[in-house]
Amino acid sequence: MGCDTRSCATLWSTRPRCPDPTFQPTSRVRSLTPELAKGLEFDLVVLVDPEEFGAGIEGAVDRYVAMTRATQQLVVLTGS
Repeated sequence: MGCDTRSCATLWSTRPRCPDPTFQPTSRVRSLTPELAKGLEFDLVVLVDPEEFGAGIEGAVDRYVAMTRATQQLVVLTGS
């Protein structure tokens, strides 16, 4: 993912899978769970399978937190 000078984050569910183990974070590109991203902002956020963030209130809160981390662009990737 090319981000130029923007800060970027990929947000993924803690269940049931992990991000790519070969991913190497940089000062501008990070891979986080919604819990770890809480309170942070990024120019670009890529959500990976937000439906996997869980059900009920906890899942809704995780999706809300993840979707509100983007200041300029939000990309949502789903497997369906």
